[in-house]
Amino acid sequence: MGKETNFPYAGTPERYQKWEKEPVKLINVLEYTKKELGYHLPESLQKVEKAELTPEQAVDIDNRALQNPDCPNIVFGRPHAGEYVPQSLLDKMDRKAYGTLAMIDRGTEEIFKSEKILSVGTKISRLFVDPNRPPLMNMKVSNPRAVGKVFWYKGIYGENMYQEGKEPKNEEIEDLVERFYLPYYNGMMGSIGTLTDQRKSKNERVLVVDGHSAMVNAEFDFLWENYEIEDPKELPLFIIGDTLKDDDDKEIGFTCDKDIVDAFKEALEENFKSLPEGVQEALLAKSKSKKIVGVNEYLKGVHNVKFYGQRNEGVNSMQVELNEGMYVDDKNDNYYNSSYNYDKMKIVKGLIEKTCLDINPILKNKK
Repeated sequence: MGKETNFPYAGTPERYQKWEKEPVKLINVLEYTKKELGYHLPESLQKVEKAELTPEQAVDIDNRALQNPDCPNIVFGRPHAGEYVPQSLLDKMDRKAYGTLAMIDRGTEEIFKSEKILSVGTKISRLFVDPNRPPLMNMKVSNPRAVGKVFWYKGIYGENMYQEGKEPKNEEIEDLVERFYLPYYNGMMGSIGTLTDQRKSKNERVLVVDGHSAMVNAEFDFLWENYEIEDPKELPLFIIGDTLKDDDDKEIGFTCDKDIVDAFKEALEENFKSLPEGVQEALLAKSKSKKIVGVNEYLKGVHNVKFYGQRNEGVNSMQVELNEGMYVDDKNDNYYNSSYNYDKMKIVKGLIEKTCLDINPILKNKK
């Protein structure tokens, strides 16, 4: 059932030509689960012109920031915002797995996309191609507590994702993952390389901010226990993660220089406290701890921060986890009956954007 899958971490001109000629037919998971199961999920933040995508079309590289001659030395990654699933695999899925099908990092598509900061996202669901996991099926995840691998066979509730006898073959998985995994990394590495190349001195640093979000619904307490979190509503509004671990979950260092982490935390807290008191209270309404920013509290980053964080080369990385309670309205604490609060989401986006711009002088060695 795919455990031997071992595709090469490389594309070839022949493969790319094939992929461009044979786009994958896709279904939007938010719209599909609403139609099939009556889920009331947030409105889609990703739109495609056709119900099919080539690798190039599936990756969204927003490089508007490069038009600014003083473009910030920051790249946003949006690896878990993908809303689209391949039709061919959806037809093989077990209906019981549709609850897992709805799992996306809600709001990250909007919050970590800015005309002022370079960013890369993917439209493909993390259940089928997860850019925040190692590329091989049999590789260990750098944090064993992390849920899922690059391709999911089991759902978030432990259920089988596919109907018996209809599990996808190795070749199908290899083609799918290689088709959509590589372009995302190419987009990220190309963006990082662009900022690195345009540095005016080797003392300048580049920062990768891997954008994620955490649902804080009581119905997922069983999942949070995996991270040793007793009550997700105790989580801070923002969690900065940069702990570097080996494959045995032992801490071996950090992926971001301490002065950058400290500056990011301080700027984010100051920007939050500069908001009108009523706005602060609204964002903190679902938080029991009332804590604004935490550093390496439970959610410390997985594959991407480890992969991109090459401090000896001047590239730092951190995971920024957003508490979805700030901007997602879950009716009766029900994940599957929810909607975005766009006013709050805009405020959170502004906080992240302003914080990044505030620390950019440190990255450019101007402070």
